[in-house]
Amino acid sequence: MKRLLLDILCCIKCSDNLFFSENILATDKDEIDSGALECKGCGKQYPIINGIPVFQADALDQNVTAKAFSEQWNAHKKGLFEKKDVFGFTENDYISHFCYAFDIKNHHSLKEVIIEAGIGSGCLAYTLAKESSNATIVGIDISDSVFSLSSTARELPNLHLIQCDLVNPPIKKGTADKVYSSGVLHHTENPSIGLSRLWSLVNKKGELYFWVYPSYVHCAYDWLRKFLGHPYKWTSKVRYSLSWLLAPIMWTYFFSTKRYSYKQSQETIETIAFRIFDNISPEFQHRISKNEVAAWCNHAGIKSFKIINDLGVHCSNGS
Repeated sequence: MKRLLLDILCCIKCSDNLFFSENILATDKDEIDSGALECKGCGKQYPIINGIPVFQADALDQNVTAKAFSEQWNAHKKGLFEKKDVFGFTENDYISHFCYAFDIKNHHSLKEVIIEAGIGSGCLAYTLAKESSNATIVGIDISDSVFSLSSTARELPNLHLIQCDLVNPPIKKGTADKVYSSGVLHHTENPSIGLSRLWSLVNKKGELYFWVYPSYVHCAYDWLRKFLGHPYKWTSKVRYSLSWLLAPIMWTYFFSTKRYSYKQSQETIETIAFRIFDNISPEFQHRISKNEVAAWCNHAGIKSFKIINDLGVHCSNGS
């Protein structure tokens, strides 16, 4: 981790400032490879592993969702599903959607603190840091995917990674100019609480965008998950085999009905298999109505929010 990241971190127990313990190992003057962070207030310590600060390590080891997504992104990295794209999207697709979410005309000129909550493959966080060199990009994720990106983060001075639960982020309130979280909140036990925690990270002039699964849009993957019962309880090998077994059937369904579940065009069998694995692996997967989104935003104290797609929501403090 870069020493600069310390300026925005705080203890998840008491919210006090953190400092580096005496046993840190630095690869150079700016990068800390291992050691621990310690709270000035309560004394709680958090390990730094392979350059990544880890919060609630014991809880993450027991977290079903963390384990599921660690398995998923590890499989994707090995090329067991798609070889290059992520859910059928390219790097440019992810950047385009980010710019669309915040109505950004030129992301290369950004000079803001941007937090991506739930980085998954890291495609957006990495590309954004690379192409927006004057912005500070902070990527957080509950899964082990952050460790596969640690060497990449070292290459970019403006990219920071943290392993944590977004429901309890170790980031000081009001830190971010923009918080982006796509396809993540619906995998938390209580999405409303998750949104409130993310909103607390946004400064007074900042913005937040989140996207969740809409309950009012047909989704064959969701039907499959319900039909299978509790597939997240099965081993990753069983879920992997089942995903590839069902992918041709799902492809045929989409081809014949034209009722695509996420995109507006036919996807490859590799992408469909990956989407099946993605849908049947997490413990929690909520489908959300517009009324529920409004209730979440009101509960979080968000003054202005606008649904800009199904179900992408742009939030701000208003004009």
